[in-house]
Amino acid sequence: MKRKRCQIRTRLQVHQPCLFSAGQSWLCYRLRSLLHSTRLIVVIVVLSSIAMALFGGIGAYLGGSSVKVSAARVLFGGWITMGITYGLLKPLDKDRKG
Repeated sequence: MKRKRCQIRTRLQVHQPCLFSAGQSWLCYRLRSLLHSTRLIVVIVVLSSIAMALFGGIGAYLGGSSVKVSAARVLFGGWITMGITYGLLKPLDKDRKG
């Protein structure tokens, strides 16, 4: 008799944690996908920023202009361009609809 009571008790208690576990799994999946896409965007922006500042500085050095001002100008102009491009193309992204 004791054995059956324990089995019934555990079966009744399983339903509530399963529901919580399913919700937790869904939340973790959504956060992971958000983190993955956010991390990818951050890596792209950082690497692009380094490249833009480097090319702006090299161009200024070769042209005989102020390196800091030219690098900053190319960097900020690139950020504005990346923002506009991202904003225009994001609505057309059909692969990552969530």
